[in-house]
Amino acid sequence: MSTIVAALDTPTTARPVLRTALALGPVFGARVSAVRTDAEPHGSYEVEAGAAGVPLTVALGDPVDHLRRAADDPGTVALVLGTRGAAATPPLRPLAEAVAAATPKPVVLVPPEARPAPTIRRVVVAMEGTARSPRHLQRTVELVEASQLELFVVHVDDVDSIPSFSDHVEYDTEAYADEFLARYCPGAPHARMATRIGRPADEILAACDDLRPDVLAMGWHQSAAPGRGVVVREVIGRTPVPVLLIALSEP
Repeated sequence: MSTIVAALDTPTTARPVLRTALALGPVFGARVSAVRTDAEPHGSYEVEAGAAGVPLTVALGDPVDHLRRAADDPGTVALVLGTRGAAATPPLRPLAEAVAAATPKPVVLVPPEARPAPTIRRVVVAMEGTARSPRHLQRTVELVEASQLELFVVHVDDVDSIPSFSDHVEYDTEAYADEFLARYCPGAPHARMATRIGRPADEILAACDDLRPDVLAMGWHQSAAPGRGVVVREVIGRTPVPVLLIALSEP
């Protein structure tokens, strides 16, 4: 059976990580398995996993290697890990960063402030600028459509990348949204699109405030190189919403 692996590395994120993984289970058609990666003994891990009815194992050796091997298992469909939380620098824990950079499978990052809903109902996919890597959307769109969830695509343009419209602004904006969804989300006929103009991280966060998604999905280049992942890291550091990272297959 397919499995979502929930990594428990701090007592503050154990509960939201487990709850997020359990809410994602029906979306992926998967059961949840928890792994304790913290070397320090904390009875709270066993308590949280037991209360959730989730089997718990202990990662032996390097936790990064353990989770990489778990990700390589054909039965693993996603991994869920905790982040440092609001205003923390850097927002990603070394464990989460290393795992997210090593696997093409979805990695969901959960801040300690998260209050996951028991059931996933609404997903926002955030995109910035020109959609140069549309294929990374396909799996997320398929999952959302198969689970009959609400899907919103938030497309953020800056003043230089926004498409030119004629005098009929309302009509052309709607036509642009229809064309965009038809081209990049053909598997989700009920998806809706919100176009925003401005600083990407700010606009994505504002859209989450307006739409209140259960999960925010974002493309991830899996690189720590300068200029890579800047928006993703900022959003993760500022949102209480679990963020699903979609590995980009193209530069």
